[in-house]
Amino acid sequence: MSAGAKFPENKRGVLGGWARVSHANFERWLYLLHRLTGIVVGLYLIAHLVETSDVVPAYLGNNPNVWNDLMASLYNPVMHAGLLIIAAFAVYHGLNGVRLFLAASGVGVGRPIRPEWPYAPVSLRSSQRALGWLFIAVTLVLTIYAFYQLFIVTHFV
Repeated sequence: MSAGAKFPENKRGVLGGWARVSHANFERWLYLLHRLTGIVVGLYLIAHLVETSDVVPAYLGNNPNVWNDLMASLYNPVMHAGLLIIAAFAVYHGLNGVRLFLAASGVGVGRPIRPEWPYAPVSLRSSQRALGWLFIAVTLVLTIYAFYQLFIVTHFV
């Protein structure tokens, strides 16, 4: 852009652009879910670092009570439900990241066409749409497995 060029006014605000899904297609929903799951998983990682940073000094000081108290507070159905959500979000975010990497690399996108109204993204007419559905199915299967591990194997009473 030239030095005198001006950007158009942002009437939707900071989040309004990427969070707008009215009249959105399947790929736009995948994009929004990718962003939201990334934010949630990132916040969880920060909370996890804070949580584990309390345990390390207790370990170095040979104080097992801190570890036992932490495990007692985390071993309940509410915390396991949170872990189930984080597991589902992390799996979806990772798999959709693979799909986005493949699309950015040109794999399964299809031939470029002239964008004419009504515009339909080329990627939706190719294997990218099927890959999106496949990754959603894999996320559901792995979430069911995580549910089994968290709620059935642990035998909550």
